[in-house]
Amino acid sequence: MYTKETAIHNSCVSNDKIASSKGADTASSMSLIEGRVESTSASGQFLDSRSHEIRTALNGIVGMAQLLSDAKLNLEQQICVDTILQSSSGLLKTINEVLDISRLETGKMEISETTTDPHSICDRLVHAFRPIAQQKGLVLKCECQNNVPLSIMCDQALLERLIGSMLTAAIVNTHQGAVILSIECIRKSLKGAELAFHVIDTDSETNLGPLADALERSVSSDPASFLQLQSCLGMDLAVCKQLIGLMGGTLGVVCQPEKGCTLTATLTLRQANNPAPFNFSGMNNRKISRPNTRILIAEDNKLNQRAVLSILQKAGCVVEAVNNGEEAVQKCRAQQYDAILMDCQMPVMDGFEATTLIRALDGPSSKTPIIALTANAMKGDKLKCLEMGMDDYLSKPIERQDLIDTLNRRVRSN
Repeated sequence: MYTKETAIHNSCVSNDKIASSKGADTASSMSLIEGRVESTSASGQFLDSRSHEIRTALNGIVGMAQLLSDAKLNLEQQICVDTILQSSSGLLKTINEVLDISRLETGKMEISETTTDPHSICDRLVHAFRPIAQQKGLVLKCECQNNVPLSIMCDQALLERLIGSMLTAAIVNTHQGAVILSIECIRKSLKGAELAFHVIDTDSETNLGPLADALERSVSSDPASFLQLQSCLGMDLAVCKQLIGLMGGTLGVVCQPEKGCTLTATLTLRQANNPAPFNFSGMNNRKISRPNTRILIAEDNKLNQRAVLSILQKAGCVVEAVNNGEEAVQKCRAQQYDAILMDCQMPVMDGFEATTLIRALDGPSSKTPIIALTANAMKGDKLKCLEMGMDDYLSKPIERQDLIDTLNRRVRSN
């Protein structure tokens, strides 16, 4: 017989089943989320490790190719060397983009601020991209408006990569005429200077219009969402859009019939109280400013050791090399150097422990400038080097000019 008590009993059983089912669904969802977090973390650690290995190998290739480019080569040989350097640069760019995607997915993207001169950024990027534009018969120009502040606070390396991605997209899609990098200040407020970074092409046949819809879409850190964006924009601009959004800015494109297209990134950046330090990049100074500067290299990879040693000897330095941190400490106890180039991951004793021991030495050797020369390029690597007592940081593969500029700056200030 179906009574009121029976109905109540059945209802309670049914509710228990629903609650149990909901609990199981919740537990299953939590398990999936935790699994995805663990998978993403493991993926990030794997990328960190593989990035280190690739950069270490790439450093030897780039270093030797840069030295070879100084030799008296015939036209065919020079083309081969240029191809090696351009291919290495393209590979490094791809590695950086993959690492950026990993950082965005895991929420570990780090943005640091330094005092930067936007005018010098404009000059450096045009200097770097002009050979690529010339290969297509394009003119590449830089126009930094007078109202742009002389110094701003931003992540300079990241900003240069973002604008570089925009320049790459414009050069690839432009077949005649010119590509112009223009920086203007839209307004200044208590928040900072609102800057617009325009990449303009004058090719009337260029059509970046299809990119407009994709650039207007909101995108999450979900891999599927990013892959959809990448299929529309390509990896360069997809990563660029994500990073600009992270910095609180926008990226858009405007095309005008018979006039060409303009890619524009808009960012509000704090104005700096002090001027940006002078940057020697682009001056092509391949000599150390003080002859016979004594440099100690601590590097366990023999190929990289040989490449850096050759670059510095050719620049006018007196160079010694050791294979690990323990040998570096012993050398510093015995004599003084003008600067030390310190790899971070070495057998016997790593660069961090060696730096700590050198800083604890008695006498002037404890104040020797130590520059991290490392393949570590993930979140927090630079900060860790500085916190451990190092003075500067260069990520492999090392650009010869960056190495010489950094040594000139550190040796002079010391």
